[in-house]
Amino acid sequence: MAMAKTAHQRYAEIMLDVEGLIKDHIAWQRNDPGSPSKLKLLVPSIGNFFTPLPLHDAFVYQDGQRHISSRRFVPPSFNDVRLILNTAQVLSLVRHGPAELITFDGDVTLYDDGDSLVPENPVVSNILRLLESGVHVGIVTAAGYTKASKYYDRLYGLLDAITEAEDLSAAKKANLVVMGGEANYLYRFSMQAKYCLDMIPRQEWILDEMRSWSQKDIDALLSLAERALRQCMKTLDLDGQMILKERSVGIIPAPGKKFAREQLEETVLVTQRTLDMSSVGRKVPFCAFNGGNDVFVDIGDKSWGVLACQRFFGGIAGSKSLHIGDQFLSAGANDFKARLACTTAWIASPEEPIHLLNEMNELSNSDASSLQLNGGLVQKTRKPGRPKGSTSNATIVQKNEDDNERATRRQSNIKTRFAAEDDMQDLRNDNAVRSKHLGGKLKSTTKQDDATSIDEDEDADADKDEPEDEATSPPSRKRGRPKTDSTSDTIPAQATPAKRGPGRPRKTPISAKNPTASSGAGKNTATPASRPRGRPRKYPLPVADVSAVADEGDVSSADELSDVKDVASPSWYNGKDKGQLNEGLVSKYKASPLKKSKSVE
Repeated sequence: MAMAKTAHQRYAEIMLDVEGLIKDHIAWQRNDPGSPSKLKLLVPSIGNFFTPLPLHDAFVYQDGQRHISSRRFVPPSFNDVRLILNTAQVLSLVRHGPAELITFDGDVTLYDDGDSLVPENPVVSNILRLLESGVHVGIVTAAGYTKASKYYDRLYGLLDAITEAEDLSAAKKANLVVMGGEANYLYRFSMQAKYCLDMIPRQEWILDEMRSWSQKDIDALLSLAERALRQCMKTLDLDGQMILKERSVGIIPAPGKKFAREQLEETVLVTQRTLDMSSVGRKVPFCAFNGGNDVFVDIGDKSWGVLACQRFFGGIAGSKSLHIGDQFLSAGANDFKARLACTTAWIASPEEPIHLLNEMNELSNSDASSLQLNGGLVQKTRKPGRPKGSTSNATIVQKNEDDNERATRRQSNIKTRFAAEDDMQDLRNDNAVRSKHLGGKLKSTTKQDDATSIDEDEDADADKDEPEDEATSPPSRKRGRPKTDSTSDTIPAQATPAKRGPGRPRKTPISAKNPTASSGAGKNTATPASRPRGRPRKYPLPVADVSAVADEGDVSSADELSDVKDVASPSWYNGKDKGQLNEGLVSKYKASPLKKSKSVE
């Protein structure tokens, strides 16, 4: 449960961030500035949005249906994202006013490829409910027929149901249209027609831009498409036949045969490329698409078909329209262009439109408080053991406030971490400059501070023990220092601090001076005094003190030189006569005093 809760929160935060990018992009669309939006920079191929997308609320809804956050090994899939986008689009249409026009693709959307819409199909009752609520319905299909009987054979289940529906008025029944051949033939439902459909003359519904498509250019484009398709049949050895129509051309497999998917895609891309490079292809819009087991080239595309339906019903806006289809891939898909005309929903089977329309009906009939509460959608599932209907609005409000607070705190922590890393890097750079100025002897302050803090933690946690016999103890070295020979002249064996046992406090810091030792002559053979528990380490000096000595520009005192040497290498003077060292240092450094480096600020 904890893992699912954490995953749900993270997914919801991601969706909320993308939702904000889309809102920013919509504002950019309206203002039309010179610079691109943030989303345009991230996704240069992104198009325009007709409505905001409440992705956060859509994810909460779909997570309750598909349990995305509860999966341990399977991450959110393409289908998860696709359904979340569909739900977000439906939510947006519901919240910003009811949809006025909903258009459907035919094959693989309302019915299986090559089949018909039968009366038993549950989508029929959903479409009747849309018509009853006053929504205009259009079926925008690539199937292009000049006779109404052909469309009746494919849609008889829906047409007969509308005819027999007594609760639908004649005006609401007439809100059903069929756009065939992408954007070439328009039929309207009619009770008086033999096949329930009346063909509308083209000059009554085509757009002004479509009037410039001359028949000569249309014939030239179809002729060029035919040659390209025949060349593909020869190159790929396709066993099929050519189909020539008034406003389209295509190839279908021979009876009992089936084209491979790769063959279909290659044929589409070759034909598309051939037409794009031609002069006539730049004059007349066309659509080359893979129909599942055939390839066709139509005059126009579904963006023109949806726009024509919007104009036919009085100029419905794209933000009030929804097109539902199965082909939204950028290559060889005819529903893809519908995104230019209205909002869209991408489905993968004839069952999904049924769920989508049921979801729209459920959200439309729900109480407003359950749809919008601090911009969030109430999840339909309830906690185990909680009685049904016991979720209070106050609980949901508090949850949303906690989510917002966590998101804000997370962003603040990220900024603080980055600032701390920048400060640490600046400190390392300063220490490198100072170390170079002092002859490379200065060690990193960060490492010293880390070692000191570790020692202090160990001193605070350990119990107070009696001093060990350091003469018989094995030698030890400070964490991070190179090993030294216990018999070395630099660190005599009798002055080496004893190795402490596990969990026992450090008694004698290696780098510390003996505060009781004389600053005069004589070897430092006395054992360094241990510091009381909890007191800070006195040596080595902090970097600020060393830089202050270097900043003076001249080191004229043997004591100052000794201090600098002590900081640069605490073990440098151990076991040596300090007076002898001072004599050599004074003669050397007074003749050539330390100068302030220009690089040290």
